[in-house]
Amino acid sequence: LQVLSVERDIFMNFNHLNYFIQASKYGSINKASKILHLTPSALVAALDTIENELGYKLFIRNRQGLSLTENGILFLNDAKEILRIENNWKAIANNSVVPERISLKLSSVKSVYNSILDSIVIDILDTDASINLIVEEGSIHDVENSLLENSVNFAIQAYLLSEKSLIQTFADNLGYMMQTLYRDEWIVFVGQKNPLYEKDCCTIEELESFTGIAISYQPISKFEHQKIFGRNTLYFDNQMYILKKLTTSDCFSILPAILKHNIYCTSNVIHALPIKDHYYPEEYALLYPRKPSTVKEQLVIDTILSHFKKLED
Repeated sequence: LQVLSVERDIFMNFNHLNYFIQASKYGSINKASKILHLTPSALVAALDTIENELGYKLFIRNRQGLSLTENGILFLNDAKEILRIENNWKAIANNSVVPERISLKLSSVKSVYNSILDSIVIDILDTDASINLIVEEGSIHDVENSLLENSVNFAIQAYLLSEKSLIQTFADNLGYMMQTLYRDEWIVFVGQKNPLYEKDCCTIEELESFTGIAISYQPISKFEHQKIFGRNTLYFDNQMYILKKLTTSDCFSILPAILKHNIYCTSNVIHALPIKDHYYPEEYALLYPRKPSTVKEQLVIDTILSHFKKLED
């Protein structure tokens, strides 16, 4: 576990981890306790036990409900992974057979990797524990190179709408299927220390009062962000570093809207809002070889398509 660097005995069980996950999901003791068929006091006691044993505060509790601390965000990812592994081994034990592991490789652009890909992977492995899904993240160019090298089974790529025909030609020349997944847009992300956190949208003029944080490898001029990012701009090459920086400053960043599904946003530590009268569109597509898919490959494809369909719904 990333956050368990204390020397103390841990007595949590799998039920405790599930309680914590449900409380973070619903952001409410009352809602989570109903789902778990517990009394609110029993759930509070369980969460207190977890925090006391870890030695960390996992939740910020106020009248609005529960929101995760930074340690809570880290622990949530580990808790989900622990329960996923436990469920897989339960299934194996019930079948009394250790399935043969089949390795498949997926390359994804960073914005998808940092938002919904973890839930996609968990669903795939929960459905078929014999799949060893190897995931690599990268820039648009990294994903393109993986396809050119024929080193992956699947790729989730991003592109501007104006470049869609070029990407389709690229896929056709390599003999790949290309399925459009989702149309996204670039929007503003701010933390709780930024006054814009309470707003539903903002203007470019409002952003000029704050320091911007940009992706160092992102060709900003493509999105005409040069109107927004000026001399007071910090550059990072990692979206997660940017989101973490936003939690402790009044800076802003402009990133793909799909990152609203990142744990920083779903736990209300960061707020996402569109720029009034501005629209920076791009799309995501799933690419994979045209050859007939195996059952396991089709499972991966169907799960990816299903998760992106939920975003549209």
